[in-house]
Amino acid sequence: MEWLSKVIEMVKLPTKFIVLIFLVCSALLSLPATYLERFKLAEFSKEYDLYIGFVALVTGVLIGLETIILVWKKSGAYLYKKKYTKIIKERVHYLDPHEQSVLREFMLQQKRSIRLPIDDPTVSGLIEAGILRTVGNYGYQSHVGKVFSLAITNIANKTLTLENIEMPDDLDNPDSLVFLKNNRPPYIQEVLSEH
Repeated sequence: MEWLSKVIEMVKLPTKFIVLIFLVCSALLSLPATYLERFKLAEFSKEYDLYIGFVALVTGVLIGLETIILVWKKSGAYLYKKKYTKIIKERVHYLDPHEQSVLREFMLQQKRSIRLPIDDPTVSGLIEAGILRTVGNYGYQSHVGKVFSLAITNIANKTLTLENIEMPDDLDNPDSLVFLKNNRPPYIQEVLSEH
């Protein structure tokens, strides 16, 4: 299908122009002679009807193929997004304790994006799973690894619950605070103190 798009690009005619040519040629071929005579096009239509028909056929085929390609691309993108969304929603329910601790950091720091080392196995796994994404292109090298700003993806953010990340409901409870303190990623204090 891609080769067809390249052929159409080689013609260098915008799709709107191709549609216009198709409509004009189709009108010249299908309108009754009385209408064509009114616009002084009856003789022109008779004399060049073979060429007009050929151009109408070619432009009609091009329009049809462009439509098929457009529908194919849109449906493929839709199906991919639907599958990707389903995978992320399922993955969120099976987080290990290390992944939960990384995701809890967003709530503890009360930020939409936080700095994390992307070469940490847990962080890179969450990025690969589509749960985390990088924000911006700039990071820095630290002794804990390459640190970048990361955010939770929209799909994962809509799906995550406090239970998924084992976030205690009652933050005033001393046991909850001890749990959170003891279950933070090992590098987080170093990352927070660097900037």
